[in-house]
Amino acid sequence: MNLQADKPKAPIAILAVFCGFLVSGCHKAYVYSGCLLGINGCNSLNGYKYEKMGYILIKALPEVPEELIYITCAVIGATICGIILAVLPEHLHRQVISGGTTQSLVAVATGEYIPLQVAVLRLTLSILFLMSGGSMGAEGPSIQVCTSFAMLAGWYSGIRASVTQSLLASLGFSCGFAASFNAPLAGITFAMEDLNEPWKWDP
Repeated sequence: MNLQADKPKAPIAILAVFCGFLVSGCHKAYVYSGCLLGINGCNSLNGYKYEKMGYILIKALPEVPEELIYITCAVIGATICGIILAVLPEHLHRQVISGGTTQSLVAVATGEYIPLQVAVLRLTLSILFLMSGGSMGAEGPSIQVCTSFAMLAGWYSGIRASVTQSLLASLGFSCGFAASFNAPLAGITFAMEDLNEPWKWDP
């Protein structure tokens, strides 16, 4: 693939910035979703500035043992997520099962399009699961949402070739990785390594 130096780089830079803000928004959503039970870092946000926001359910039910509240919420949250996953069509179920990093890497490798509904489902299920006390990292879902956003930008701009979608997925993954782990050099390294794969660009 011949990348021309005179191609405008501003849209790519703008897209990368939007991806960074998107990941930041996802992480804020995960943090604030934990305020219901006082988990996910809600009470340590900004040096306990928002401590009163936490333990909403615990404070609302002072007569109920905290352990019972945590266990009940975990069971209800896991059950709802399980039901949603069970009724999803196969193509959506395959995209939202597990953490999201694997699906993002598949998109990078093959250019397989991640639809908008997958990003919405991933974000909704992640918030619901983490809000109820489920044990799951926030980085994988954020990376997949970011990857989907980057591919969507190209898809709705008419850029739908698998090679180009793979490039956009690489951009989304790199930005999502860098923003999620606060590791910009690691994100840049991933992008450089991925773009140097000869099997992807040789005809």
